[in-house]
Amino acid sequence: MKDLPKIVLTALVSSFLTVLFLTSNGPQIQKIVENEKITKEEKIVKEESVIIDIVKKTSGSVVSIVVSKNLPKTQSFFPDDFFWPFQFQVPQNNETEKREIGGGTGFVVAENLILTNKHVASDPQAEYTIVTTAEKRYKAEILALDPVFDIAILKAQTNLPALALGDSSGLEVGQTVIAIGNALGEFQNTVSVGVVSVLRRTIDAELRSLIQTDAAINQGNSGGPLINLKGEVIGINTAIAANAENIGFAIPINTAKKAINDAKIKGKIEYPFLGIRYNIIDHLVLEITPGSAAEKAGLLPNDVILEFDNQKLSKDNTLADIILKYEPNQKIKLKISRNGQEKILLRA
Repeated sequence: MKDLPKIVLTALVSSFLTVLFLTSNGPQIQKIVENEKITKEEKIVKEESVIIDIVKKTSGSVVSIVVSKNLPKTQSFFPDDFFWPFQFQVPQNNETEKREIGGGTGFVVAENLILTNKHVASDPQAEYTIVTTAEKRYKAEILALDPVFDIAILKAQTNLPALALGDSSGLEVGQTVIAIGNALGEFQNTVSVGVVSVLRRTIDAELRSLIQTDAAINQGNSGGPLINLKGEVIGINTAIAANAENIGFAIPINTAKKAINDAKIKGKIEYPFLGIRYNIIDHLVLEITPGSAAEKAGLLPNDVILEFDNQKLSKDNTLADIILKYEPNQKIKLKISRNGQEKILLRA
């Protein structure tokens, strides 16, 4: 208890010095706080200016896609009061008329190539028109449809600049992204901003390893670009979650790069075909397609595929994902386990 006055005195001296420090340095501390506030405001303004600049530079390369088709002419018919307020459409003398049956968004990836979704442009009997932000209209035709993913490439004679394609493999959750598209088929080049919510989201066979974003994506946005703050396309807006708010999905642009390259060089999109049905969890082979590459390589049912061309298989590096990186007829090496023994099979 003898040390108590010393402790109290020390505490008082310490408090006095703190007050003295705060009083003498008050303006400096206030300035630091104000500077921090200014810095945060400046960051917000800077990010806004970056987004505005990106939208100005990229919007001109984003187009609306109008899908039209010749359909039978019809006439509205009201039978009688019993059916009110319903009406029937009756064909009129086998005549046809051109009508808009759908639409979406696309963006320029080469001098005259427009990338969009396959569900926007897959009807060979339909007519396709692209509309620019300057309200110029160009006829387009389907050049290539991706047999695996929801991707289509249209060909149209335009002088629009191609958008820069980024690297979607380096995306991180929380990263800011910009979506541009023809929302609801009538609000051309609508811009929305959000973040990457989740990576590698899978919906179905054509829509896997998707980017999930909370940037508003609506009907009509399909096929439009998802852009990073470098002004690079990192995804193709393709789907939304029904009955949800701001849950949209985009195909990673790296998935589309092969399709774009194939379309430029070959005028079509091709993928190799191994010819097996397998368990996606452990890569156990269930069935072999007769005459396929798998049969020629000597693969058998109940084999377990361990490696594809020296690449180990896992849930994040699946056989389906790896195969898509190769060209048809390309030589590869399979490492398998058969009856507990490892074997190497070659595909010539």
